[in-house]
Amino acid sequence: MTTPRSTSKMVTTEMTAIRRFSHLGASFAALAIVLGPALAAEAGSAFKFHGRFANRDGTPAAGELHARMAQSSSWMIVHAKRLGGSQTLSIVLRGTGTDDASVASFTTDTRGRANLRFMTVPRRTTDLRLGFDPRGKHIVIIGSGADRLDVSVPGADDPPPSGNPPPDDNPPPSCTAVDTGDRSLEIEEGTGAVSAHFHRDSACHRGLELHAAGMARGVYELCVGGTSFGTFEIDDDATEMENEMELEDEPTDVNQRPYGDDLPDPLDSRLEVRDATATPCSGTLRFSYASFPDDAGQPEPLPPPPPPPPASCSAVDTTDVSLVAETGSGKAKARFRRDAQCHRDFRVEVEDVTTGSYELCVGGMSFGSFDVVNDGVEVQGEIELEDQMEDVGARPYPTTLPDALGERIEVRRAGSTACSGTLMFSLDF
Repeated sequence: MTTPRSTSKMVTTEMTAIRRFSHLGASFAALAIVLGPALAAEAGSAFKFHGRFANRDGTPAAGELHARMAQSSSWMIVHAKRLGGSQTLSIVLRGTGTDDASVASFTTDTRGRANLRFMTVPRRTTDLRLGFDPRGKHIVIIGSGADRLDVSVPGADDPPPSGNPPPDDNPPPSCTAVDTGDRSLEIEEGTGAVSAHFHRDSACHRGLELHAAGMARGVYELCVGGTSFGTFEIDDDATEMENEMELEDEPTDVNQRPYGDDLPDPLDSRLEVRDATATPCSGTLRFSYASFPDDAGQPEPLPPPPPPPPASCSAVDTTDVSLVAETGSGKAKARFRRDAQCHRDFRVEVEDVTTGSYELCVGGMSFGSFDVVNDGVEVQGEIELEDQMEDVGARPYPTTLPDALGERIEVRRAGSTACSGTLMFSLDF
């Protein structure tokens, strides 16, 4: 769990317009600018945004903004750094063709950092009320009357003419729940210790935590399978150096970062902690972990379809039918049976012919070969195919072989290729 930390010395919320308004007019104008769009915004499906602030004053100042707008709840998180220690700044909402509206004032900590969380329903005393819709606006951090940082948030999709949200044709996602527990990374270079923990519930909500201790002060990068998951900074906190990085699908703490949809699950991927450089995942390797347990991370498969209804056929029993002799002497007979459940039985018997190997062909397709032998009492041979395999010596009746009904039945001497030997007996069933 993330330990709450003080994010700035002082934060106050405001709803004031900055340009061209009298004091009384500013209050009403700000309410129109700030609160008006938020009501309509709740009608659509969930909107997510993650963007980096652009620097406007030439200083090292930087920051990120994360936002989620949905019917159930909405939030916006601002992370900013290198703004200068103990500086009083404002967050301004700037819309196209409208005047600026200041929504909050805050004071950075001694290292020039600030972390702010706006929520429609604040959960903690440090939360700020989200009484505005950032979509389609510029979010600007202003200090001493000048723009320091800004980021543009895209607008929401227009609702359909009916005013109702579009139907959701996709079923809720389903995943195999995973909790790896804390896994220690192997040290590659330097000092300290790093552990990682990934969890995912059955609704596919994900979280990845990285805890570092005893590392040299600096900025490091987490890479998973060669993809950068972001950077984190090691702070000197009195007697020990410790920091962490935590990504969640739906952050509940100001120090958590959103787990972007573009970032994969880390399962079965190599984890690395590297020095942060201008090129992602190219810095000196400090720690590594071969992979979390192998898991594809795919949604659980849908249940198999119900079995088809039992097959139904017209019952048939041809009884023994004699085949016509085509060459030589002897005799042969055939019998085909099929019950109401489509179980089949096909038998051919041959007697008083030259001993040797013979082949049964049905409709030009080989049903197998059999031997005619002299057992001292009679000269005979037979072949029987059954679905149920109830008789000793019977062979399976493959589903790839057709019923014998309506086909030409042939008994041939076995040849070098299927159904090419001398024709001995035949019958059109």
